[in-house]
Amino acid sequence: MDSYIPGEKIVSRKATDLENIEFKTFESYLKEVKAKYPVGESINAPKYGTSLKGKALEGNHILEIPESNKNFSKIKKYVDFAKEKYDITIDFKSE
Repeated sequence: MDSYIPGEKIVSRKATDLENIEFKTFESYLKEVKAKYPVGESINAPKYGTSLKGKALEGNHILEIPESNKNFSKIKKYVDFAKEKYDITIDFKSE
């Protein structure tokens, strides 16, 4: 978990260029988000201090990827797939 806003966002980041990976690799990123950070899971992340320790993860799953991926010719397919199959929103982060 790279970032967390309780009740709003559970964020994982991948510094990837979608044009240079296979679709199955992209899907493995989505599966990883759901498997490692399921809603309701007890938080055990020392970087967030003790205030969140033991509380349940709440929020929407977000996969952040570099903004340069917006120019990828198949980006809509990838974004739609992530949302429809895994209920994960793809966000683009400036590099």
